[in-house]
Amino acid sequence: MKKYSVNTTPLYLTVRNLLLEAIRTEEIGDDGRLPSEGMLCKQFGVSRATIRSALQALENEGVITKRHGSTTVVNTGGLQVKMRIDEFKGFFQLIQESGHRPSIAHKELIRIPHSPQIANLLGLEKDEEFYQLERLFLGDGKPVILASEFIPKSKLIKELTFEEIPESIFELADLYCTNTIAQTITEIRSTIATRDLKERMGLANNETMLKLEEIHYGRQGEPLIFSDILVRDKIIHFHAVRKRY
Repeated sequence: MKKYSVNTTPLYLTVRNLLLEAIRTEEIGDDGRLPSEGMLCKQFGVSRATIRSALQALENEGVITKRHGSTTVVNTGGLQVKMRIDEFKGFFQLIQESGHRPSIAHKELIRIPHSPQIANLLGLEKDEEFYQLERLFLGDGKPVILASEFIPKSKLIKELTFEEIPESIFELADLYCTNTIAQTITEIRSTIATRDLKERMGLANNETMLKLEEIHYGRQGEPLIFSDILVRDKIIHFHAVRKRY
């Protein structure tokens, strides 16, 4: 029986990631069913509460289903969905899962003395100072995502350094912000690019983009960061899993 070593926080998310990988490689659940909670506790070396939280996360994502009694089955359809917009993933991972090689063509970090509109979205004072992090992500050398993140100075525990900014906004919050990102609310709509944006992104004349406006919240429910993201949905295809409870 394979043993799993787990030593990071939050523990249940680490177990969730290891368990998902084990399911995908059929090290666990190769017959369509998962072992009992007790057996998983022994394999991962964690408590039953941690295993239950990890299983609950996978069930919420549509990967598994708990049936009446003690049986937990693998959902083949949910397991095959990769481009999940309802999961915390960095842009590199999203581009990789779409079948392309990710890279960054442009990265800029500037200070904004104030932005009343964004301050209002985050429930902050109008004179709040922000850092704006703008990055252009490529897939196989072609522009696919243009992301602008607005980080309030009051939410930072240390100064942002251009050279050490991680690719993922979630990792950035872990390293620099007063709290980690626990939840993200995203508004999605189609948008027509301006002439300058078409040239920058290499868009065809009739090509539209997806515009994602996101507010990232901390573990106490406080708004942390605002993201304004443009995605070439001709190249990056998002999916969401909906469940009936």
